Amino acid sequence: MSELFPAGWTKADLGKVVVYGKGKKPKKLSTEINNGMVPYINIKAFERGIIDEYADEASSKLIEEKDILIVWDGARFGLTGMGMKGAAGSTLMVLTPVINYPEFVHAFINRHYTYINSKPKGTGTPHVNPDIFWKLQFPLPPLNEQKRIVAKLDKIIPRIDAVKERLENVPTIIKRFRQSVLTAAVTGKLTEKWRKEHPYVKNSEVLLSDTITPIEHSVHVTNWNNFDIPTNWICAHLKEVADLRLGKMLDNIKNIGDKTHYLRNVNVRWFSFELEDLKEIKIKTEELKKLSIKNGDVFVCEGGEPGRSAVWKSDKNQMTFQKALHRVR
Repeated sequence: MSELFPAGWTKADLGKVVVYGKGKKPKKLSTEINNGMVPYINIKAFERGIIDEYADEASSKLIEEKDILIVWDGARFGLTGMGMKGAAGSTLMVLTPVINYPEFVHAFINRHYTYINSKPKGTGTPHVNPDIFWKLQFPLPPLNEQKRIVAKLDKIIPRIDAVKERLENVPTIIKRFRQSVLTAAVTGKLTEKWRKEHPYVKNSEVLLSDTITPIEHSVHVTNWNNFDIPTNWICAHLKEVADLRLGKMLDNIKNIGDKTHYLRNVNVRWFSFELEDLKEIKIKTEELKKLSIKNGDVFVCEGGEPGRSAVWKSDKNQMTFQKALHRVR
């Protein structure tokens, strides 16, 4: 890995600027703290801050809050942290900087986490490759500059964490917003202004004709699920205004006919389709007519994330769909 350093800086192997030693399992461990016992920093304590074991101080690898801990063994190898005091567990490596601010060394290792984690050693339980880790080219700025860098990081990192937390909440916010828009659409709120501008719109019953199956359960309502409904709307069961059909059962033994692409549950996303990995199924021509796909069909997932749905708007209509999907036409 090539690095560029400012003028006045030098560099050295990481292993030459720290004193390091592996944590170990002490002779005595207890779930209760007693005299001569200190918090045992195992993986749970390291990652989640949960102290549930205490170690015999005399037989432990002791650490201070300024020591840098790095997960040496396991899937999360390369993960680093600071600010813990007690006894280091056997899967952790302890680093004590010699001529650098600990926070600066911690930031350096953190910055290389992805690289470290992508170069494991061992075929069973992966762990940090020491030939790579200890030879990382560590930048050595003057101490005063290190202090200024650490001060800057102390201001910036909390802001980054706050932004990350907000971004993690975005999917939930979008989902709620989408739901509110859909609710507004099906309760008339979305077209409220339009109706005021078009006061002579006829009642929805004019949509019915002799060619449509009579809507036996239609009813004028003013309130639906605690939402006010426009006076010229009616409510009916979905099956009375659409053809509802489940797709084809997947059975490699019983299925015969021509090979045809079909939609699966995973192909239907919210308001769109992913068609990069379409599968094929054998289906007879007469069955394909019943389980066809055409523009305007709504496909609704029955499993996975029930209710996830999208409207088909594609020219690829020579397809069918599996039983995990409902077609609403």
